[in-house]
Amino acid sequence: MTNSNQPKRRRRARSPDYPSTGLLVFLEPPPVLPGEDASRYWAHYHNLVAAIEPKNSMERIWVRDIADLTWEILRYRRLKVAITCFGREGVTDSVMRRLVEEDVGFPKSERRQNKRYQEIYKENQELIRAELFVSRLDDLERVERLLASAESRRNATLREIEFHRALAAARLRKASDEFLAQIENVPVVPESAEPPSRDAGGDSKVTETSTS
Repeated sequence: MTNSNQPKRRRRARSPDYPSTGLLVFLEPPPVLPGEDASRYWAHYHNLVAAIEPKNSMERIWVRDIADLTWEILRYRRLKVAITCFGREGVTDSVMRRLVEEDVGFPKSERRQNKRYQEIYKENQELIRAELFVSRLDDLERVERLLASAESRRNATLREIEFHRALAAARLRKASDEFLAQIENVPVVPESAEPPSRDAGGDSKVTETSTS
């Protein structure tokens, strides 16, 4: 007998973009960090499902792996840009102070100083970017290693899918060929008794039964 006073279990609400499938155990949780758009992740997942059309549980796991790794790759690429831009203002100020000090003809008038400062800034964009890159090189190298690892795992999973599909196709071809070989050994027209003999006129011989 059910106790009416027993508290009911509350189901955890899912995102409206959460895929409707019987294999949800393979799909929890999505690798979406705070600030990232979960709907974009699920849209990408659905596109992969439509493209690959997984046939069994293993292929569904592989599709999920591809979706997760692709999302991870995009995250690392965005992170590289963010790291490169981080601290740009401080690096720019440091480079510009050095360039201004090295500029022998730097004017003393404030109005002319602003103009010359802008000229130096425009002329040395490559130097500023190089200084910024060197200052963030260690962080960029760490992210690059993470990115290379994610890309390698993604490519390995894609090769697994290709090999699995190729192996399945080879097995299907073999089974189909064996079935065709069996069919070819079966006569199209089954053997039957010899047709009745015909007389010179072309009519079949019929034995007349005399009546008494």
